[in-house]
Amino acid sequence: MRFSRIVDRDGHGWSARVSLDPNEWPPIDEEGLWMDRPIRQWVMENCWPVSFAYYGEILFGKEDEAMWFKMVWG
Repeated sequence: MRFSRIVDRDGHGWSARVSLDPNEWPPIDEEGLWMDRPIRQWVMENCWPVSFAYYGEILFGKEDEAMWFKMVWG
């Protein structure tokens, strides 16, 4: 798990990025349900705004939520 802060010059973009390895971010299952994983569900229920990339990246709109994610899942 790698965390990086994103410098947002205009105040409307993302503030933190988390990059996960394949063990932390399992691939799509047989039915193609990639959101049905505990780590993804937790983020969707507890953080806003947030964006997922298929290959294991989460973009957080609030840096404090990214730090909370790190404390829970890191």
